Amino acid sequence: MQIQGASSSASAQNSATKAPQYPLLSDTTIVAPLKSDDILRAAKTFERAFADDPIFRYICNEREPTHEEVMLDRFLISLSLFLWTRTKRVFTVRAGSANIVCRGNDSTPPKDSVDQPRGDSVTKLARRLLAASLKYRDSKMSELENRRRNEVDEKMQDAAVRTFGDRVEKMWLIEDLWTDTRLQGHGCGGALLDTATAMADWAGQSTWLQSSNAANVKFYAQHGFETVATLFLGEEDPSWHKQPVVVDIVRRDTSFLLIARADTTTRWYESQDGLRLTLELWTHR
Repeated sequence: MQIQGASSSASAQNSATKAPQYPLLSDTTIVAPLKSDDILRAAKTFERAFADDPIFRYICNEREPTHEEVMLDRFLISLSLFLWTRTKRVFTVRAGSANIVCRGNDSTPPKDSVDQPRGDSVTKLARRLLAASLKYRDSKMSELENRRRNEVDEKMQDAAVRTFGDRVEKMWLIEDLWTDTRLQGHGCGGALLDTATAMADWAGQSTWLQSSNAANVKFYAQHGFETVATLFLGEEDPSWHKQPVVVDIVRRDTSFLLIARADTTTRWYESQDGLRLTLELWTHR
């Protein structure tokens, strides 16, 4: 994934420190739940990050989006992020400049959300608005684009079930991970990834994700992931004149054991309304 864009680190850092903090890697890389005030920045970073993503380029057949499509996608991403902060786990570094969306096998709204759900009616309204907006977007897409989008969804779902079987329901999924180019190489993406895998380890569950960028495989390997399956998009599509898009499925098995030890060297904190939970993570020997 090639990521582009920039942001003000000073204002972002001030915003991020108001939220519960997760000092996993260092004192300078602070991971916190995504705040509603930072959703637009996260959406713009997402837009730039995935502009050249092989899957997106395949679906649109290398066509450049119109201004209307760009604005619609930005709205959809922002609305999705708003909904995900209520239904999934969305973390950020520097107030939307680097972000991760992950989902465990439970349906309980995350306790670490910065903005706690203001009633189930808000979540339901956001779901209905997102569904209507997606339907409108699909109506504007060509038959080819809709067919390819369906191909992507079906192949990815089939590959996950074929690779993990029923276990996929008991695994953590990293749905998206994206970082501003100016933060790449500074440990932000790694801090976000380690935060998600620490939560999965705490739950005693493996973690998996799908990557369409071969350059990221080494990055994931450095964080304990291994490639367990590969799928191809466009290999049977006569209208696609480039090489098939390669998507790797990578998995990280649980490598930590939650135990009660006072002398452990690795701690992960969760804070919400004054409640602090200390998790003791100890490496399997």
